[in-house]
Amino acid sequence: MVLMLMMINLSMIKAKSIDDRIKLKVKGVNFPVYDPSRVPLQVVQENLAQMASVGVNAISLEVLWEQDDFQSNEVRRNYESPSDEWLEMFIRQTKLFNMNLLIKPIIEVPGNVSMYIRPSNATLWFESYSKLIVPLAMLCERNRVESLSVALEIPYVAVPIQNLPLWNNLIASVRKVYPSGKLTYASIYYHEFEKVPFWNLLDFIGIEAYYSMATTDNPHPPLEEMKRIYISQMNYLRNWVKTIQKPIIFTEIGYPSTQACATQPTVFPTRSQGCIGPIFSPNVTCQQAAYETIFSVLPSFSDILDGLYLFSWDNPSTPDYHEGGPLYSCFFTPLMKPAFKVLTSAYSNN
Repeated sequence: MVLMLMMINLSMIKAKSIDDRIKLKVKGVNFPVYDPSRVPLQVVQENLAQMASVGVNAISLEVLWEQDDFQSNEVRRNYESPSDEWLEMFIRQTKLFNMNLLIKPIIEVPGNVSMYIRPSNATLWFESYSKLIVPLAMLCERNRVESLSVALEIPYVAVPIQNLPLWNNLIASVRKVYPSGKLTYASIYYHEFEKVPFWNLLDFIGIEAYYSMATTDNPHPPLEEMKRIYISQMNYLRNWVKTIQKPIIFTEIGYPSTQACATQPTVFPTRSQGCIGPIFSPNVTCQQAAYETIFSVLPSFSDILDGLYLFSWDNPSTPDYHEGGPLYSCFFTPLMKPAFKVLTSAYSNN
């Protein structure tokens, strides 16, 4: 009798776990394309087929733009950015595989990251940016793309209240040409999302969610401790979002297979640094534990979280390509690593 009760209890726990996983609507991956010439139709089809086979139902795709420096007022297309023809090919393929698509423009600054962009003249900057985002929104409307991020990780442009009228005009211009899709802004997880003043104009809250799960004093704690830390982060989000009344989607979330993946998930090596040293040396077990943590915790927050896009799914254009990429062993892709089994278990057969 005791054994039978134990078996019943275990089966109930297992069933609940599977049911919990179903609650997240968006089971996505980020598909970075840094050189479209290396990702032709056949490569796209092969990757989408593999994604579909493990339960992925949504893809995030970045469009690369650039400006000369942080203070520049001119934004332009990056030479690595996919052409409109490539984008439309990719969109058609996602529809054939019944996957939703989120397109996110990202602005690159030579030698640095977008979060420090602070144009010297906000009005001129928005005029320049509009010349890119509005045509992109028109492309999304023509091709029935499901979601578009109006921008990504530019807190010194997004947060200042004096820029709110400029955001109002920009978002209205995008809505006018893209009425069928959903809009978001991809905000930084640790100091920006709470301060964005225009969430009310968007359909969901986008967060680039690279939350730590460990401390530098104990970089590889037991799994239960990682869950405890992560739950505290999510509880903070749950309390905050009550004031906004919008669903959250983690527009990006990822953990590299490094020694520091649980403490510093946003720190990753360059090609010249390589997979060596106390931070960047490979640790696939840490990445696996991070995946187990998020997929154990996040379903319990499906009341505020609609889903996530894991960063990232490698391909021939990425430095962590699983077929010979120089940073494969210590970068973000889970493919051919233990974390991939966790992803597959969480996304498939639900």
